[in-house]
Amino acid sequence: MAHMLSLTASSVSRPTTIVRGTRICPAGLRSRGVNGQVFAPAVKHTRRTPSAQVVRASRESELQENAEGFLAHKGQQKTAYGLLTAAWAAVAIAKLFFTQQFFSYVFDITNPHVGLLGLQRLAGFSSLAPAVAAYTLAKAASGDRLDSHTYLRQNLGLAVAGTVTLFYLWKTPATVLNAGFQKLAAGLATATAVIAGAVYTQTSGFGFNLTKISKGFYSSVLALLSPDNSNAAVYSFISAALGIYSAVLLFGPHELASQWLTVGSGEVSLYLQREIGLSTFLAAVQTYCLKDAADRKRMGRSTFKNLNLGLATIAAGNASALWWAVNTAKMVDWTTQSKFRLAFLAVQVVTYAYNWIESDRDEDEQINKIESAFDNATDSLRDVAKKGERKAKELWEQG
Repeated sequence: MAHMLSLTASSVSRPTTIVRGTRICPAGLRSRGVNGQVFAPAVKHTRRTPSAQVVRASRESELQENAEGFLAHKGQQKTAYGLLTAAWAAVAIAKLFFTQQFFSYVFDITNPHVGLLGLQRLAGFSSLAPAVAAYTLAKAASGDRLDSHTYLRQNLGLAVAGTVTLFYLWKTPATVLNAGFQKLAAGLATATAVIAGAVYTQTSGFGFNLTKISKGFYSSVLALLSPDNSNAAVYSFISAALGIYSAVLLFGPHELASQWLTVGSGEVSLYLQREIGLSTFLAAVQTYCLKDAADRKRMGRSTFKNLNLGLATIAAGNASALWWAVNTAKMVDWTTQSKFRLAFLAVQVVTYAYNWIESDRDEDEQINKIESAFDNATDSLRDVAKKGERKAKELWEQG
């Protein structure tokens, strides 16, 4: 008996060892295995794993806190894009509603030809393209979605457009443009290129790597040839046609482009031609984003609804300017080029407007489905409650 008590006392007095994943055992009561290894029976632990949403939100918050560099925070990005939206919208409004005054200021021409004023209106509608791009990017910045391919493409498009604008401003003779306007235009183009390029570098995951950008452009061109549905096929056609048209305006001979624009030659019309070409390039990029959304059947998202609405407005404005130039101003007759342009603009208006309307209708249908499901669930719960009440009443009466 004394021997047993001494054993118990010695084992209890020995130190205990705490091992993660094992029981808490006195050192003397643990078992010994092969080669003298000491082990104790494992205890199963249940650990709560955070959901994917919580992990992602935590990661995004950490990235925002640790973000460094120019325009790294979403608040800065949203503000910058908001300023770009306001600036480009102001330019478009000045060209559209104060056409003659704006034209006279920019080119120092007191009584411009009516054809040049028509071209100025075309440039005004085209200036809405960078405003629409900046607006959608501002909305994406507030939701931490700028790393999506849709917004990366638009940032890259704005960066290219701003850089090429600077090139053409430098190339245009000093006698063509008002010195004050040239500085303002250069400032806006620089701001557009710098903001878009900086955010693209921050969000792309590989910086501003020209090799990867070139590969991405090549794969995008190939993707135009393989749309997943008829809607995407129409967008592919429009995007490719706008891309070719913008290349003609930007790099083609002035004589060829002037036939499409229904104006004659001259440094003023050449400058406006290049300006319209850059906006047409942006419209091609935005239409490709819509093609990609149509492939993935995500046309109901607010970004794509805004793009459809903006591009429909631009195409309708360009069509009205062309109609005015031919029918009202009597500048030119209906030629093969002008008829083709009007038909192409009509295709754009119908495509963009139809998808904008349908996306709203699809959203309404989804809301109706959710409300209907909620009503059905409420009715079912009400029926169950009534049956339970009747059953309880019957049992009460029987008891």
